[in-house]
Amino acid sequence: MQPYDFSLLPALLMVIRYAQTPMTNQQSESMKLEAEVKLLADRAEELIKTLKRLQADNHQLRLQQDQLSAEKVELQDRNRQAKQRIDLIVERLRTLESD
Repeated sequence: MQPYDFSLLPALLMVIRYAQTPMTNQQSESMKLEAEVKLLADRAEELIKTLKRLQADNHQLRLQQDQLSAEKVELQDRNRQAKQRIDLIVERLRTLESD
């Protein structure tokens, strides 16, 4: 999964913050709107930080999973080799018993 490209978000947040101009006849509504926009911008910044942290965590977990998978394959191979050696020893013992 490709990480999202958020390179344009800081510019968008600046536009949201600075594009608002208070209207002289509706100053109170404008202030409420300004506060809401600021809350949304702050929340968007928090979400971006959380997303970046989660992407980094996900990347680390995928690396760890790859490492563990490789280790599992190695251990399975070593177990297979050990089983073959044990089977050879058992076969030799059976041969010695029959002689």
